[in-house]
Amino acid sequence: MDYLALASGAVYLIVSLIVSIAALMMTCWVMSNISSKRFHLNNGLKNRSISNAICFVGYILAMTIMMKNSMSSGITYLQAFIHADDPQFADVLISMGLIGLQFLVSFVLSILSLIISLEIYSRITAELDEIAEIENGNIAVALVFTAVIISTATFLAPGIEMVTSTIVPLTIH
Repeated sequence: MDYLALASGAVYLIVSLIVSIAALMMTCWVMSNISSKRFHLNNGLKNRSISNAICFVGYILAMTIMMKNSMSSGITYLQAFIHADDPQFADVLISMGLIGLQFLVSFVLSILSLIISLEIYSRITAELDEIAEIENGNIAVALVFTAVIISTATFLAPGIEMVTSTIVPLTIH
């Protein structure tokens, strides 16, 4: 058995778990607080609003889509240090710090991109107030709005990955 590969896989799993939980918690908090001026996600979820829940799922999936590749490269970078001939603890700590910075940059870019793109979409469809319809329980509008959220995230993901890797370059010495 290759114990180094096993240890590397375990580190990848643990770091991925931490990153995914942090992203989920931050996404829920940000989308509940930032969008609360127009869209009351928490109230809708507490009242068992299916339309609000559909949109909330869309936000979570969108953030996952937009952040996944950026974070995968950071975790791969950490694995490279672990697989090095003589891994230095300081290098591993530095790489973990870079992963954290990369996470924050990726998260902020993802949130801002999503908010801006949804604002543009809402202006394009000015004849329909999606937020009011979703608040009133219109599941059809919630499904279409969620599809827009996820589709937008799919198109934005490569750009977010490129900007994140430019802002926080990960190079192995």
